Amino acid sequence: MVRLADLHEAGRSSAQELACPSFDDHPFTAAVKPEARKLALVSSAGLIARGDAPFARGDSGYRRIDGTTPARDILISHLSVNFDRSAAIDNIETILPRQLSQQLVKEGSLGSVADTHYSFMGATEPEKMVSACNTLANELKNNGVNTVVLLPV
Repeated sequence: MVRLADLHEAGRSSAQELACPSFDDHPFTAAVKPEARKLALVSSAGLIARGDAPFARGDSGYRRIDGTTPARDILISHLSVNFDRSAAIDNIETILPRQLSQQLVKEGSLGSVADTHYSFMGATEPEKMVSACNTLANELKNNGVNTVVLLPV
């Protein structure tokens, strides 16, 4: 993620003027012991599986990334002058750490990893994403996921 100080003046001004939305509810859930955690990854990198529709600007939906999708078939459709994609192009694990998650299971630091991970398009107004986020939250709950790692870019 780019530092505010490293942005050009127009980008810095735009970011500083963004309103931070406020939501009425403040959900809370009790911590789960590591061995009982089922983890899903949620990225804002605009990731898609090869063949999926790319994200368009302002797209408030999300895409599913099957855990068995080969790394070479996970593509980045998020384009921004503020997003250096080079490391992710070399190794998708840098922004979607599926192998690391599986390693944590093998080490006993994590119970299991979900079969599916998810990606949104970054730089989308949060208020426009509420419906998709609620839908995803229900999908995660229905799949027994109780731990999510949010991966901003």
